[in-house]
Amino acid sequence: LLNDLNRQTYDRFAVIVADDASTDATLALAQAYVGQARFPLTVLPLADTRVASPKKRAIRESIALAQSDLIVTT
Repeated sequence: LLNDLNRQTYDRFAVIVADDASTDATLALAQAYVGQARFPLTVLPLADTRVASPKKRAIRESIALAQSDLIVTT
């Protein structure tokens, strides 16, 4: 996904990757991509603090950081 976003000619967007306490390598991959991104890329590591819903927390904190009117989550 990050490679595809990097190839876009439209450049008025930013990406926030929030770690929702997942066990995959998303956080490490996003952090490694920061230097290659041709767009603003923020990596938001969220330590597992035993919240009821890590995914909802990740979305909530990402929205708080967003500076756009359009927000897309996955």
